[in-house]
Amino acid sequence: MRNTARFSQLMQKLCSLLMLVSLAACAPPFPRDARLDAELAERSKNEGLAILTTYVKPMPVTYFDGTYDRIDCGGRASQVWAVPGGTQLIGLDNSPPLTLLKKLTSDTAGQPKFAAELLSSLTPNLALFNLDGRELRRFGNWISAPYMAVSRDGTMIAFRGQGGVAPSNGHSHQDKGFLVGPIDATSFTVIELLPDPSARTPDSVEEILGWSPDGSELTYGRDGAIYAYNLRQHVTRDLAKGSNPQWSPDGERISYRGPNGEAMLVDSGTKRTQQLMTGHLIDYALRWSPDGRYLFLTLVTDAWSSTWAKRAIYRVSDGTLTSFGNAGPITSDKRTEDWILMPKRVKRSE
Repeated sequence: MRNTARFSQLMQKLCSLLMLVSLAACAPPFPRDARLDAELAERSKNEGLAILTTYVKPMPVTYFDGTYDRIDCGGRASQVWAVPGGTQLIGLDNSPPLTLLKKLTSDTAGQPKFAAELLSSLTPNLALFNLDGRELRRFGNWISAPYMAVSRDGTMIAFRGQGGVAPSNGHSHQDKGFLVGPIDATSFTVIELLPDPSARTPDSVEEILGWSPDGSELTYGRDGAIYAYNLRQHVTRDLAKGSNPQWSPDGERISYRGPNGEAMLVDSGTKRTQQLMTGHLIDYALRWSPDGRYLFLTLVTDAWSSTWAKRAIYRVSDGTLTSFGNAGPITSDKRTEDWILMPKRVKRSE
């Protein structure tokens, strides 16, 4: 029985390997630059510069020197994102959505005590982790959100969903919409009222959010345009047509995806736009490295009646572009890759 199971696992791995090989053989060419490859590999070796993928558990870490690692937060975090700076992670534990619990318990006629006990069993679910997967701190709120953005100083959060005080004695108040507030808040400021998150279609993709370096503004996308919300003045200004904006670490520019898949920058003050990588299209977003020297992105191209995607790095200073990893279909969850700085431990080649 044990030998049969091992043989089955071996065959699955072999099939996966053959599939990757066949995809690589059929993939169209993507740009490569040997000098930028060497520069990134050196930074991976010396500083731990890497890309983290969080929708796979344990979470793969891809270095640029051809080695790999993983981060395991155990069963305590079902959703994880990198904190700006790349040295910590923020995550939500795997508690079921509060709205579902309310519905289930409200449908249990004649058992209000059961409903109260079930709601009270929920504890604060927002937690901070280090890159070893160890929980550092758990905050006093309960949040349900498909994406969360943390300010660069680690004091503020913004998300679309619902959040508030953790349930106590069967009672809970949840703010709903596009929310912002201190990371340890139990109530949040509503920037915009939004439809119930459960009303989104299964194939809809949640846009990412981005904080200005000083935490005074928050940039976001909505209905094919990007905006910046000023937390001090409580006003919103439009920036450009596009989606998934991200603020540069120096605060001068915002990267975003143009209406037709272009890689774009917009000056945060003058609103002057600039297209990057003419002739290349991207999927979803451009993410700034912690030092602002590079943009991590996914290139896309159509070939042989299919859309191919491959991860790539763009050097901001001179426009050099290089791709890495395997080409393949576009990933189903595009919110889950970002930069980290993970000191070299025992890296494994795969």
